[in-house]
Amino acid sequence: MTAPLVEGTVVAGRYEVRERLGAGGMGVVHRARDTALDRDVALKQVQTGAAAEDGAAAMRRLRREAQVAAQLHHGRIVTVFDVLELPAGPLLVMEYVPSAGLDALLTGTGPLAPGAAARIGAQVAEALAALHTAGIVHRDVKPGNVLVSDDGPVKLTDFGISLIPGRHSLTVGTLGTPAYFAPETARGDEPAAPADVYGLGATLRVAVDGEPPFGWADDSPLALIRRIADADPVPPPALDGPLGALLATMTAADPAARPTAAEAARRLWALADRDEPEPAAPADPGPTARRTTTPEVRPDDPTDPPGHATADGPVAARRRRLLFGGAAVVAVVAVVAAVALIPQERGADAPAPAPVALPASVPPLAAGDQRTADPCLADPAALAPFAPAVREPDYGNLAACSIVFVVGGDDAGGVDIRYRRATGSPPEGEQQRLGDAVLVRRPAEGTSCMRFLWLDDGTQVSISADHDAGRTRGLDPCAAAEAAAASAATRLAADGIPRRPVPPPGGSVLWTTDACDTLRPGDLTMLPAPARTDSYRDFAGWSCSWDAGDAGDDLQLTVSFDRYDTPSATGQPLAGTAAFVRDDGPDACNGEVPVREFTGTNGRPMAELVRVKAEEGGRSTSQLCELAGRLADTAAARVR
Repeated sequence: MTAPLVEGTVVAGRYEVRERLGAGGMGVVHRARDTALDRDVALKQVQTGAAAEDGAAAMRRLRREAQVAAQLHHGRIVTVFDVLELPAGPLLVMEYVPSAGLDALLTGTGPLAPGAAARIGAQVAEALAALHTAGIVHRDVKPGNVLVSDDGPVKLTDFGISLIPGRHSLTVGTLGTPAYFAPETARGDEPAAPADVYGLGATLRVAVDGEPPFGWADDSPLALIRRIADADPVPPPALDGPLGALLATMTAADPAARPTAAEAARRLWALADRDEPEPAAPADPGPTARRTTTPEVRPDDPTDPPGHATADGPVAARRRRLLFGGAAVVAVVAVVAAVALIPQERGADAPAPAPVALPASVPPLAAGDQRTADPCLADPAALAPFAPAVREPDYGNLAACSIVFVVGGDDAGGVDIRYRRATGSPPEGEQQRLGDAVLVRRPAEGTSCMRFLWLDDGTQVSISADHDAGRTRGLDPCAAAEAAAASAATRLAADGIPRRPVPPPGGSVLWTTDACDTLRPGDLTMLPAPARTDSYRDFAGWSCSWDAGDAGDDLQLTVSFDRYDTPSATGQPLAGTAAFVRDDGPDACNGEVPVREFTGTNGRPMAELVRVKAEEGGRSTSQLCELAGRLADTAAARVR
């Protein structure tokens, strides 16, 4: 029988056991301190003995999780540091992240809005698509196995009963949770990928309707299984509208009628209330740890609805920064499995990332409505060979999309993708034609490198890669820019220019404002008279520039709209104005005025702001800051 872990004791000579995070019929999870590497980890102990698994079965379950994870290269899977066979019983050592289970969140908040449910489901579907591509069936998709980290991204957990064809055989008790069984599973068919899609659909029906398609096992699990096996068609969702129709398709009785996980992800994202960043990279496993990865198993009763969650310990009443308010529990989350080689870990003789594949042809494309053109063209996964990469939705000009390299939990550079106004010819640089588009390459400048995609209507897509050389040793910025450009070109070739909602989720006072209208000739008396009406309007009018021209004064002024940290946190107030100023080197200064404040996906105060940058002109930094701040104050007043 398993000997319980005791708080304060040390396991395997290095893991100091802390508080218990949760417990259920299958095992117990504790937080622990890795004294060798000075970090928190999670220890999962599968219970053995009467009414539980025997020691050999428990070890098989843990090893199964490691085997599943070892086949996956996906950003929503926890890093497993070790699998230990100890006198106290088998243990799984994994990354620890505070999180909330979807079942607990539903208990505290009730049904979700369709957009929030779609956003959660889209991320789970992405995880399932990665599983299915590897030939793995999860077999137990349910709210208790959907976790949300403190930073917001959703993770699919509990791979202890997953099926790897050709390696794992079915046994009694390894089919999952009856309330989320697909009809074919209830009839005893071998689980396949469509059953996972059904489980996700049933999970989302719980999230919006309050119960799965066939209700709960109030009478007995066997009676519920019989109802599911005999039913055709499956009862429709109570929710109407596009999400209800999609959930009806995902929970169709015929497996062939259900979408694939990848298709479900695409359709769910189209209904989501906002985008969601991919999770940050996991901590390094350390020199003595095994390099296998697996999601965490979070035990709960196999027939209970979300309101009957069995995890013990205090329920932390804290504000969910990304999802919604309500109760949360601390659990172990599946975080990025950084299987790709991190640049600072590459030896001098390690091979560089493989060359990326460009599409043979990009069709004729036109930007159309510039405000709806989505700049998030590149997949962060394309940058994984260089450094762990996540999309950052809280920063950037409205015409831009930022992908950040995360090293040691901090920003270490990344890739910025943005649309630029149309031109009559491609930008300068080495050119390669891709059908009706042109890829332009420029050489590196220090730690930065640029690529451009010039589209058929003259619209430019600029792709700029930069990195912190001290923390991303060996990273080639031009290789990263090339990979992002290839990913963007592939997206354009397949889907055309993607579109985003109008107005964007959460609204935007800047969305329909033209930056060139925020400053007028009377505001620009520091410029020669002809220059006051000669502005350069960039894509969608979200940036506008003026300069002194050939008058011998090289003063440059730019108004732009941005999403950034609140100016009060980054700059100094300018007396007599609503602006905050911060210098940008010896010859430039930014004046910023917030026009809408919001809470970012990382829980930090953020702002949509009007920024005026003043550069050069033979002025001191203090003079440039005075000018930038007063012009920003004037421009923001016209926006509001």
